[in-house]
Amino acid sequence: MVNPKEKRHRKTYKFTPEGLSIINSALEKLADERGKQLWHTWLEGKSQETAGDYSISADTLKKVLGQTVGDRVEGGERGVDESSITKIKELLALLVEYKDTTTANRLRKLKRGQHWEEVVSLDWQDLDKTPEEIINKPVISNQTLPAIPVWQGRDDLLNSLQESLKDPMLRVLVILGQGGIGKTSLAVKLLEAIQDNYSQTYFLKVQESSSFDDLAAMVLGDLRINCKNENEAICAITNLFSKQRCLLILDELEEILKPFNRCAVAEEFGKLLNAFAYSQHNSHIILTSREIPADLADERGGEIDPMLVHMEIVQGVDPDASVAILKDRKLKDSDEDLKWVAERVDGHVFLLSQLAALAKDRKGYLRKHPELVTKKSDPILQEQLARQTEAARDLLRRMCVLRVPIDLEGLTFLRLYTEEDRFESAAATGEAVDFTDDELEETEYIIKQLVAANLVQSRYDENCCSFLYDLHRITIDFLQKAYADSLPDLMQIAYKFYCTGKNINNPQSIEDILPVIEAQYFAFQLGKYREAIYLVIENLECYLRRWGYWKQLNEIYELIIPYVKEYVDQSDMPNCLCKIGISYRDIGKWDLAKEYFQKALEISHKNKSEKDIADSLMYLGDIEDKQGNWNEAEKLIRQSIEIRKNFSNLVDMADSLALLADIERKRGNWDSAKEMCKQALQIFEELGDISGKGRCWGILGDIERNSRNWDQAEIFVSQSLELSERVNDRFRIARCFGVLGDIERRRKNFDSAEHLYKQALKLREEIGDLKGIATSIGCLGATELDRGNLDETEKYLNQALLKMKKLGMIWNIGDINFDFAILEKRRCNLTLAQEYYNKAEEIFNKLGARKKLEQIQREWMEEHN
Repeated sequence: MVNPKEKRHRKTYKFTPEGLSIINSALEKLADERGKQLWHTWLEGKSQETAGDYSISADTLKKVLGQTVGDRVEGGERGVDESSITKIKELLALLVEYKDTTTANRLRKLKRGQHWEEVVSLDWQDLDKTPEEIINKPVISNQTLPAIPVWQGRDDLLNSLQESLKDPMLRVLVILGQGGIGKTSLAVKLLEAIQDNYSQTYFLKVQESSSFDDLAAMVLGDLRINCKNENEAICAITNLFSKQRCLLILDELEEILKPFNRCAVAEEFGKLLNAFAYSQHNSHIILTSREIPADLADERGGEIDPMLVHMEIVQGVDPDASVAILKDRKLKDSDEDLKWVAERVDGHVFLLSQLAALAKDRKGYLRKHPELVTKKSDPILQEQLARQTEAARDLLRRMCVLRVPIDLEGLTFLRLYTEEDRFESAAATGEAVDFTDDELEETEYIIKQLVAANLVQSRYDENCCSFLYDLHRITIDFLQKAYADSLPDLMQIAYKFYCTGKNINNPQSIEDILPVIEAQYFAFQLGKYREAIYLVIENLECYLRRWGYWKQLNEIYELIIPYVKEYVDQSDMPNCLCKIGISYRDIGKWDLAKEYFQKALEISHKNKSEKDIADSLMYLGDIEDKQGNWNEAEKLIRQSIEIRKNFSNLVDMADSLALLADIERKRGNWDSAKEMCKQALQIFEELGDISGKGRCWGILGDIERNSRNWDQAEIFVSQSLELSERVNDRFRIARCFGVLGDIERRRKNFDSAEHLYKQALKLREEIGDLKGIATSIGCLGATELDRGNLDETEKYLNQALLKMKKLGMIWNIGDINFDFAILEKRRCNLTLAQEYYNKAEEIFNKLGARKKLEQIQREWMEEHN
């Protein structure tokens, strides 16, 4: 219905008469008076200028519609097309259909035109969704929102908080209270009540390990790549919250607050909290916490501004609501006795739930035991334990050290574990214990009683198709305090259980190796440092590295580094040091990685181990390659190959050949690169090494891409992608996305290229591939340069260049300088453009990148022509 006219600097859209009639009708029904006035002014002007030619600039259309509608799609620009108009009409119908639902107030406002921009953004930003999906936008959350099993006596408070949020000055709502009082339940109910007032809602369950990047990635998504540092990310978040009306809930914030000054552990998190309160935006942030975050204080006066930050201290529910909770939980005591209970615990929701579980079917029990009816959870939990069978108490005791939920078979192991042969043998061999049906049924009976007593939480996991069980945090704290002297013994049992899962066979995801991760954790906690180290280097390392969990792997290595010298055998030391070095190499800390590889080389020479010497040399060559020192890299790798000829380790030989092939590719010696790569590929094929084959096909695809053979390059890289996906090699998958993006960019399919680059960037951010992140950002800049969006190009290139300089990415710095040269040339800054070009030429000249020099010289001449 709309035919876009492509112009270099100014986007316009031309309406057909039919399209004009439909959009005019939609605007009459939806637009506010200002929008209608703009539209009619434009129509009148067009009628006087050129009859029948109703073209409109993107800027004017943006003013009328309230947003940019020139979204990019393959083949050009998309304007107001027939499907878009249809969706507006469907949305109009829905505004009537929803008039009796909870969204009525919001939708009536939309229909009256009070929030025309929101109507349009709902429609135009989600063209692939149904109108129902558009109206009911999901909450973006790091976990499923918790169910609210107990809700009594909070409706007035809920309404009061909704009124507070109508204050145009208010930006942050802090829900304060002790553990178990119902802060999370209140926040979730509040979210459900007000969600429709916001264009987007976020819910972050804060954990001790939560970082600023977790929150920034959740809120900003792809926009995170535009931020050079945390300060820019903070500005980006507040800018987003200014342009869109958003709701952000941070639950259990005390998990990241320092115990003494109540400031955020991570400084940037504290800065963001302060920015939420004191920067200009039209969104709301709701925090739940046991403590007042000190970062909410005004930096100028040192106090929290009550006009901007509302503190709501949550107390227990009133007596009537408390009685209702107890009755809902099937207590049959008299109203007088139930009111007495409510008053004694001040309406504390968690305590009421525990007392109800304790006294269920025991009328008068709480009156007879007033010492249990207290504001403290300890006596209640103590009595709860006393009511359980010895087997149930023992199972709870054994569960209190677990970090992750556990299934029925795991609980059965914990329950029955003794040092008898079947358990010790299973732990030693890494095989699961076979339990009888009677043993499993007995565990199931016990766990059901504990769930009914509100001592254990259960949830159904769809991935493993079974119920998983864990403990409430208050219960964990109580049990660990009660059994403090037994914690080492309890950890030993947990360690033995997870050892039964060490014998993993062809794992496909991190869930498959979770038993090994937990076994390594408990081994370390128990001081079994040798076991903890070898579990990493022999079991976990290859999978965590292949699947891209580089940051997690590096964190594990940093914990065990102090114990390596004492607990690793001298013969294994080079291998261990090399793997630690690889963990630093993968996250971009190349100098630190080099130190470990050099230490490994020194020890390898002392041990007279040719294999370890060859490995150390190969890894040192890899670092030199990454830093652009190709001659030194080649020298080290060829030394490695010569040594490998003395023993038959074909995998390592193929790895070395692949490294050399990639160096030759970058030098422009493509025939030599192909020959080496094919030799490596043949070895990998003989060995059935899928990951190695994927790597070689990727290099061959790179060579064809550099030769401008786009179709052949796509075939080879797609083959590499398929093989990499089979083994879940996320590093290689991301690299394939990036190369395929380059191919599409060279074909001038810029939207496809951008999509692929962003896929690569997302994966690289997940695995912590700093070099890959910088490369992807640079590629996005090159795409915007090809599109002619010069300002966007500059943002991307500056960000990429900063990261590349920190990492010493010489080749890539040359590429960025050449892109800057083209950018400034198109801006007619000829002197500056020539300076950038000279830098790029100098870099590639020093590297000896013959073909790359030819490429930039050719493209520079084409740009001048």
